[in-house]
Amino acid sequence: MSTQFDALRATDPEIADIIRRETERQNTTIQLIASENFTSPAVMAAQGFDPIWLGVVSVKLAEIGVLTPPVGLNVFVVKSSSPVPVTLGQVFTGVMPFIAMDFLSLVLYVIFPEMITWLPNLMSK
Repeated sequence: MSTQFDALRATDPEIADIIRRETERQNTTIQLIASENFTSPAVMAAQGFDPIWLGVVSVKLAEIGVLTPPVGLNVFVVKSSSPVPVTLGQVFTGVMPFIAMDFLSLVLYVIFPEMITWLPNLMSK
């Protein structure tokens, strides 16, 4: 990590300092609420990630997060707003096909990133 961090410090010292301070903060304080890891567009571009691909994958991961335990916020909303009495287990069972398809699409996005970047790349030509 230190050689990559040194390369980042040489390329963009401001971002390197922000990451260093954030890492230090995370190592020295207790976090009661999990925070999203800091990702700078400059850092991600330096690592070779397409920002559009990263955005789509981040949204897909957030979507999976609101459907799956332990949070499963959308599942609790569906349960509480259902006019028919349903158990939480029934609602989680009902969303399993959607969760499976979300994971399948996530795997396909990682294996074939062109699925996401094809149209934006076509428009930029």
